[in-house]
Amino acid sequence: MYKRGDKKAQVTVFVVVGLIIIVLAGISYYYSENLIEKLRESEIFETTTLPLEVKGVEGLVNICIDKISRFGLEIIGQQGGYIALPEPKLVTPINPFSNVLDIFPGSNIGVVYWIVQGANGLMETLMPPRQLMELELEKYIDANLDNCVDFSNLDFNILSGDVRSDVKILNKEVRINLEYPLEIDFEDKIFRLRDFNGAVKTPLGELYETAIEITNKENENFFLEERTIDFINVYDEIPYSGVDFECSPRRWKREDIINDLKGILDVNINSFRVKDTKDSEVEDKYRLLELIDQADDVNVNFEYSQNWPLLIDITPDDNIVQGDSFNRGVFGKFLTQFFCLNSYNVIYDLKYPVLVTLEKDDYTFQFATQVIVDNNQARENKLEIDQSYDTNPIICQNPLTNIKVFALGINPDNSLIDLKDAKVSYKCSTTICKIGETRQFNDATFLESKFPQCINGQLIVEKEGYAISQTELSTNQESTISVLMKPIYEKTFEVRVIENNVPRKPFKDEQIIINFRNQEDNHYETISYPEDNIVKLIDGNYEIEAHTIFETENGIFIQGKELETCVDSPRDGVLGLIGLTEKKCDKVSIEGLEINQVFTGGAKFSWNAYKEDLSEDNELILYINGFGIPSNVDELNNVLKKIETINVLEPEFRK
Repeated sequence: MYKRGDKKAQVTVFVVVGLIIIVLAGISYYYSENLIEKLRESEIFETTTLPLEVKGVEGLVNICIDKISRFGLEIIGQQGGYIALPEPKLVTPINPFSNVLDIFPGSNIGVVYWIVQGANGLMETLMPPRQLMELELEKYIDANLDNCVDFSNLDFNILSGDVRSDVKILNKEVRINLEYPLEIDFEDKIFRLRDFNGAVKTPLGELYETAIEITNKENENFFLEERTIDFINVYDEIPYSGVDFECSPRRWKREDIINDLKGILDVNINSFRVKDTKDSEVEDKYRLLELIDQADDVNVNFEYSQNWPLLIDITPDDNIVQGDSFNRGVFGKFLTQFFCLNSYNVIYDLKYPVLVTLEKDDYTFQFATQVIVDNNQARENKLEIDQSYDTNPIICQNPLTNIKVFALGINPDNSLIDLKDAKVSYKCSTTICKIGETRQFNDATFLESKFPQCINGQLIVEKEGYAISQTELSTNQESTISVLMKPIYEKTFEVRVIENNVPRKPFKDEQIIINFRNQEDNHYETISYPEDNIVKLIDGNYEIEAHTIFETENGIFIQGKELETCVDSPRDGVLGLIGLTEKKCDKVSIEGLEINQVFTGGAKFSWNAYKEDLSEDNELILYINGFGIPSNVDELNNVLKKIETINVLEPEFRK
C-alpha cells in the first residue's frame, strides 16, 4: 500500500520529465528552423527542391561546361599544351625558326616548341607546367561559357553573374568545378544556382607525362641528333668525313646535298617507333627507340616534313663540295699506278624541327622539338628542364602568411583608380598558386588572403585591359602591397616607307613585320602589316624592329652560274711518273634559283611611348626605310646591314 507522500513524489517526477521534454522540443524546433534558414541562405535548401524547368537550366549549363571543356582540351592537345600560343618570335631567312612550328605553312596551325634554340644561341624550353594548362583551360571556359549558354528561348527571367572555373588535370580525366551565379525568377519564386561540377574522360594527363618523359630522354641522350649524324654518315648522297679509293674525287652540288638531306630526314624520322608502345613492332630494330618504361596503349609517332624549315651550314662553303686526292706530288703520282686515295672532311651545322604525336582513346597530344647538330656533333646539354612545379603542390595547399594586395590602375593624368576583379597569383620557384581576386569592401578594393611562405617569389596580378604586373614579394611575414598596373591602349597605325628620301605607302606586295619590345614591363607585340593595323601598347620604352618582305608573283630570279673547278692531274706517259702534272678543269653549271620572298627594307630603333599620347584619339604613324629589291645574296646581306645601322624618322601621332 502506497503512502500519500509517495504519490506526490511520483507526480513531481512526471512534471519534471514533461518540462524537460517541452524544453528539448523547443530547442529542437528553434535549431531546426535556424538550420532551414541557414540552408536557404546557403542556397542548398532551394536547390534540392528545384522544379523541372529550373533543373533544365542546370542541365543546359552542364552540357555547355562539357562542350566548352572538350573544345579547350582539343586545342591544348593540338598546340603542345597551350590554348593561347606564346608571342611569336620574328622569323627571317637567317633564322627561320619561331617558337611555334607552323604545321601547314601559311595556315596559322601551330604547335609550340618544347625545346628550341633562340637567335641568340641560347636554348629555351616552352614545356608548359600542368598548372599552366589548367589555367589556360580555366580562362577558355570563363571566356566562352556565356556564348554557349542560351537562355533566350526560356519564358522566365534569368540573371547571371561572372563565370569562375577551377580545373584539375588528372591522368585519366579532367575535373571542372565552376562558380556561375544564376538567379531564376520562376512562378513568382526566386531560385538560385551557383556551383556546377563536371568531368571529362581524357588521357591528357597521362599523355602529358609520357611527353615529358620523351623530352627528358632527348635532352639527356640526344637520340634524334645521334640518328641524324648516322644518316649523314651512311647515305652516299651526303658527303662526310672519311676516305675512298676512287681515282677521281667525288663532287656534290650544295643544292643537291640540302634537297637529298631533306628527303632522307623525311623518310627516316617518320619511320621511328618507341619500344613498348602501341604499334611499335618493326623489323628494323634501329628504328625502335627506347625512351619510356612502358605505354602499350599509347601510339607515339615522329614526323618531319620537307615543307618545314631546315637551317644548314656546310663547310667548306662552296657550291661544289669535293674531296682531296692523296695522289699528288712525285711519290703520290707513282702510287697512282697501284691505287687511288681521296679524303673527305665535310662539316655540318644544322637545325630542323620534329613533331612528336601521342595518341590514346581518340585523343591527340603533340609537341614540337628542335634537332641541333653543331660541328658534326649533337648539341651540348645546357638546358635544365625543371618539373618541380608538378611534384610539390603542397606549397599552394598550405598558405600561412596573411597578405593584403591593392591593384591600382594608372590614369593618363597619373591619378590612381582601384581595380576590382583583378586576379592575383603567387609564383614560388616554378610553382604558381592561384590566390584570388580583388573585391570591394566599403570604400576600399583589395584582396586579403593567406599566401604560401616563400623568399623572393613573384606576385602576379592580371586584369583585362591592363598589362600583367609581376612584382618580387617575400611572404615570410605579413605585409600590405600596392601594385601599379599600366592600361593597354589600342592604337590604329599606318606605316610609311621612306625610299630615296620620299615617304610612300607600302606596295600591295610588301608585308611588314613589326616587333614592339618593352623589356622593362615584359610587354611584347608582333604585328603583320597591312593585315593588322591595330597595336596594343602601354607607356614605356620600346625597342622596335621592322622588316619589309617583298613577294612577287613570279618570284625573284637569281642568275645561275657556270663554275670552273681545276685540279692538278698527272701528265700522261712517263712525265706523269716523275711527278709532272697538268691542270685539268671541269665546268659545272649551277642552275638559277627563284626566291619568292626577300627583305627590301626595315628599321631598328628605340622609342618612348607616353601615356599622354597613347590616351588621345589619334593615329600612330611608323616610318621605316626602303632599300630596293636585292638580286643576290650580297645585296640581301647589305639590306640587312642597312636595317641595323641607318637611322629612321621617329614615330609620330596624328589626329
